[in-house]
Amino acid sequence: MRVNERVFRLTSAWIGGFITIVITTRLILADQWSADSRISHPGYADFFFSAQAFSMLQGRWDVAPADLPGECYFVDDQCIGYYGITPSILRLPFLMRVPLTAPPMEHGLSALMTILALAIAVIASILIVDQVWRTTTNTVQESQVPLVRMLPYLLAIVVVGPGTLLIQLARPAVYEEAIAWAAAFSLLGIWLFLRWLSSQRNSLLVPTIMAFILAANARPTGAVIGLGLGAVALLLIIAKQVKRTPTSILAGTLLALLPMLSTFAVFQMKFDTPVPSLTLNEQIPESPHWAAIFEANGGHGFSPTFIPTTAWSYLRPDSLGLRPDTPSFAGSLQLVTLTPEFREPTWLWPLNPGGLYYEPVASITSLAPVGLALTIVALIWPARIRGQFTYPAWVSRVLVLAAGLGSVLALTTAAVTSRYLGDFVPLIVTGTALAVPSLSIMANKRPKTAAIASATLITLGLIGSIVSVSVLSTQTLL
Repeated sequence: MRVNERVFRLTSAWIGGFITIVITTRLILADQWSADSRISHPGYADFFFSAQAFSMLQGRWDVAPADLPGECYFVDDQCIGYYGITPSILRLPFLMRVPLTAPPMEHGLSALMTILALAIAVIASILIVDQVWRTTTNTVQESQVPLVRMLPYLLAIVVVGPGTLLIQLARPAVYEEAIAWAAAFSLLGIWLFLRWLSSQRNSLLVPTIMAFILAANARPTGAVIGLGLGAVALLLIIAKQVKRTPTSILAGTLLALLPMLSTFAVFQMKFDTPVPSLTLNEQIPESPHWAAIFEANGGHGFSPTFIPTTAWSYLRPDSLGLRPDTPSFAGSLQLVTLTPEFREPTWLWPLNPGGLYYEPVASITSLAPVGLALTIVALIWPARIRGQFTYPAWVSRVLVLAAGLGSVLALTTAAVTSRYLGDFVPLIVTGTALAVPSLSIMANKRPKTAAIASATLITLGLIGSIVSVSVLSTQTLL
C-alpha cells in the first residue's frame, strides 16, 4: 500500500497535535473546575505570576505572602518568588489595562496560560519531528511512498503527541506552569537550532537565543540546554562542520552564555545573589521535615549525590499500582486508574536515607517507555542530519545529550516529584525524532519487520498515553 507522503505527514501531525492539546486542556479545566477557591491554596499558588507581573510594573519584585503560600523566599522580610519572570512577562498583555492598585485576576490566569504553554510545547515537539524527518529521510523526495516507510513517522507523532510526558504538567499551578513554559521555549529553541543546522543561516540563531532566554527565565533547566546547544554550535565550528565566521562564533557563544547569564542577573536583582540558597524558602527553617532532609544530605539543595536515587525513582519499571477504590464508569463498567505505588524511594549510595523530598511519582518507563527506548536508540543508531552536506552521526548524538542536560539538572535536585518529568521532555522528543528515521531505513530492506515493530510501538505509545492520563486523573482525585 502506498500513500501520499506530504498528506500523511500533515494529517498525522494535525490529528496527533489536536488530540494531545484536547487531552491536556480537558485535564487542566477539570482540575480548575473541581477545586474550591484557590486564592491561598498552597498546592497551586496560581496567583503568583500575575502578582509578580503587577509588582514588575511597579518596579519591584515582592508579592503578598498570600499570593505564594508556603513558597516565599524572604529577603528583608519581603516575599519574593524563586520562580522566573517569563510567565509574568507573558501575562503583561492581559494585565496592562488593569489598574496597578487592583488585585490579581482570579486564579491568576494559570489555567489559560498552562493550556497555552502546553499547546506550544506540543506543536514545537511535532515541528522537531517533522524537521528531522525531512532532513534525514528520502521520503520527502517522493510523492507516493509505501505505507510501511511512513509508519515510523506516525510512531514519532504518537510518542511526542498523545504519549508525551507533558500530560503530567496538565495542572493549573505555579509549579507546573513554570516547567511547561521552560519545556515549550526549550523545544522551540531546539527546533530553530535544527533548522540552523540544515540551512546554516546564522540569522536563525537569534530567535534560538531568545527562545532559550525565555526558557531559562521560566526554569533554569532551559539555561543548561542552551549552554549545551551553544557548545554544540562551537564544536561544529571547530570541527569545520559549520562555516567558521565571526557571526557564527559570536552567535554560538551567546547561545551558550546569555540564557544562563540572564537567569543569574534576575536572581541577583531579586535576591542580591546569582545563586539563591534553598534555605531562603520559608518552609526550610520552619519545617522539621526539611530540617531532617538537610541534616541527612549535608545541607545540599543540589548535588550529584542525589542522582542514583532520583534516577532510579524516575526510571523504575514497577512504579505504578492499581488504585483500590476504582471509580465506576458508565454504570457497571470500571474505569481502571493507576496511582504511584511507592511512598518512599529506594535510597541508593551515596545518599543517606531521608536525604531528599519525595512525592510518589510515576516513572518514565511506566508513562513513556517507547520514547525512552527510542532515545536510547538515537544514542546508538541515530539518523544523520542533512544540510549543505550530511553531518556525521556524532552530531546527532551530541544533540540528544545537549537536549538532556535539563533532565540532569532535575536529577541533581533534592526533590522527586511528577512535575519534574517535564524536564525530560526535550530529551525524549529530540531522541525520538532522531531515532525513528532509522526504522524507515529498515523498511527498505525488511518491510515486514519494520511494519511489525512500528505497529507494536505505536500501540505501546497509545497505552502509555492512557496510563499517563489515568495517573494524573488519580492524583487530581486524591
